[in-house]
Amino acid sequence: RVRGAHPDVVTYTTAVKALGRAGQTHEALSLFAAMRDDPSLELDDVSYHTALDVCARGAGSAPECAEAAVELLRGMQEEGLAPGALGYQSVLQACGQAGRWEEALRLLRDMEGEGGGGGDEMAYTTVINACAAADEVEVALRLLEEMTDDKGLTPNVVAYFAVVRACKRTGQWEQALILLDDMQARGIPPASAILEFAADACVAARQLTHASALLKTMRERGLDPPDGVYVRAI
Repeated sequence: RVRGAHPDVVTYTTAVKALGRAGQTHEALSLFAAMRDDPSLELDDVSYHTALDVCARGAGSAPECAEAAVELLRGMQEEGLAPGALGYQSVLQACGQAGRWEEALRLLRDMEGEGGGGGDEMAYTTVINACAAADEVEVALRLLEEMTDDKGLTPNVVAYFAVVRACKRTGQWEQALILLDDMQARGIPPASAILEFAADACVAARQLTHASALLKTMRERGLDPPDGVYVRAI
């Protein structure tokens, strides 16, 4: 602070954003806490969204950011401010990066009461990623189905990537193939990594015919299967 001057909300928010972008997560959140404790300041939705973005950016290296994000979301609502899709997305991202898939799923359900029909494609993809990263394949599959059948949303390649990778880790080769068929039916070309994950799942289950077919598909599409897949298939 400059002597005789008192930072306003815009100045504080700008500083919080700069600290967050610089990777100084704890400093940014401490500064935001000072804002909230200052009775002369009236925080707005921009201030909260900035702090939530800091949490989303920092949750990968500082899992406690997920709890901070949830607390900020509740504080925002208590002050009569609507988080909107942007606010919820930041919290979902923070929870996902911190491995808190159950919290992310609960927040997705909370979005139903926020108007607009609940979560959008980005929100569902974030929660599906969180569930898949925790090997909660069944939950992720239910969300994919809900996303398409109930919400009329189209899963993107990122969502399929996460679930097929989880299928590989959990030995669910048949489900991986079903997901590939679903992608084809929706006109979503699977990335090389997705085909590789499915092939690896088949190899691990000694389903070498399916694995060979996937490797052939990769070659036909001009993709280069990693040498390791060939080695594992032999």
